[in-house]
Amino acid sequence: AMYYQGDAVPQDMSEAAVWLEKAAEQGHANAQYNVGHLYYEGKGVTENWPKAEKWFRKAAEQADVKAQYNLGVMLGRGEGVKKDFKQAEDWLKQAASQGHREAKRLLGMDPDNSGTLPPAASHLMASGLAQYFGIDQRINFTSAVDCFRRGMNAGHGPSVVFLGICYLY
Repeated sequence: AMYYQGDAVPQDMSEAAVWLEKAAEQGHANAQYNVGHLYYEGKGVTENWPKAEKWFRKAAEQADVKAQYNLGVMLGRGEGVKKDFKQAEDWLKQAASQGHREAKRLLGMDPDNSGTLPPAASHLMASGLAQYFGIDQRINFTSAVDCFRRGMNAGHGPSVVFLGICYLY
């Protein structure tokens, strides 16, 4: 952690990766998450999404909320792994149940309360996400934007976020 954050020593991501991986191999969930993050971002190591998935999964299985979220996103996008929307949803639900705001948003929940949505807003969000990520259909950004726009017009905050994301990418 000292090399990762630059505490008392100069920041050195390569050295951090060596020490974090040793801790990760001993089963430390936070180290496993951080090693996964290093491989995902290519910091201090060569970018390697399959290795990132491996370490995120190990940490996620120990209830690390950030790892659960990242693993869910990787599975949903097919980054370094075969797309698996069922597993993605399962991991995102686990992260959301621990209060992870972005996981709640991806699942169409209101991150600021119990995580529930009115049925209409939930349907628009689910439809928009299915079209955006190509869940059980071809990716259709135009339709996804339309769903998110209708959700935004209905006052659904997460739809506004995803509408913005559609214009970013």
